[in-house]
Amino acid sequence: AFFGHLYPMWLGFKGGKGVATSIGVLIGLYWPLGLVFMGFWIVMFLAFRISSLSALTACLATPLAALVLGQRELFLPTIILGAAIWFTRGSGQPSANGTSGPAASTGHSAAPTPTPTADATHTGDLRSFLVDPPNGSKNWPKPLGTDRNLSLDQAAELSSDPKARKDMLTQYNFSKGAVQCWITSGGSSVVDVRLYQFDTTDHADSFFHDNLDATGQGYPAEQTHEVSGVPGAKSFADPKKDAQGYVSVIAIGLKGDVVFVVSIGEKGDKVDLNLPDQLMQKQLAKL
Repeated sequence: AFFGHLYPMWLGFKGGKGVATSIGVLIGLYWPLGLVFMGFWIVMFLAFRISSLSALTACLATPLAALVLGQRELFLPTIILGAAIWFTRGSGQPSANGTSGPAASTGHSAAPTPTPTADATHTGDLRSFLVDPPNGSKNWPKPLGTDRNLSLDQAAELSSDPKARKDMLTQYNFSKGAVQCWITSGGSSVVDVRLYQFDTTDHADSFFHDNLDATGQGYPAEQTHEVSGVPGAKSFADPKKDAQGYVSVIAIGLKGDVVFVVSIGEKGDKVDLNLPDQLMQKQLAKL
């Protein structure tokens, strides 16, 4: 069951995760070890809001706990479980189960897709890689960033938890950011597109997955969607109207050393994912 969750055959034996299943396995083998794993994961996640760090700490703590609790015969199995979880998590594959986020009308269905494997790095002015606003759109009255650049602090402030986001960006060596904001003709949509560049593709990949995990915490599974035409990307839609009557959707993708985000507020009674999907496809192509 554990390795079946890590390497699901319907995803070509890749793309899974096994943290939750490993807890069940540990509880079956010796329930105090399951509690140890779960306890370390929860404490680390509450402290740092970084899923991969939580998993690594739990994986390291559990074999030691087996020795302390006198379960020496479980030392090697817990090492194997921990190693499998960590190397699968580090392989850059998204969860086969998806993550969570509010009800949207997609107009299409998308099969789970693998994480991008392209190792492209981007040089020069990051703003040159931003997707262009459509004809007839206008700028925000107070655009994000400074002259379309995003500093570390400015990027962190775009999160609902700026301190946790700044810690995460710093951990993965955030290099620079860029942002493009516009209001579509007629004011039907308010859009911002962000690029976050990191020092290596591995760090970008790790931030991408932790960002998906952290964002997904606030959304139920039926409100999270694969982004059509953008491998590994996910969108999270919120049908609850804000004070201006907008519903919202945020989509997150990865290309090489850049994580890109499309955030849209849409006038209407329900979220239409066609616009964010199209923008994500265009932004991927621009990168």
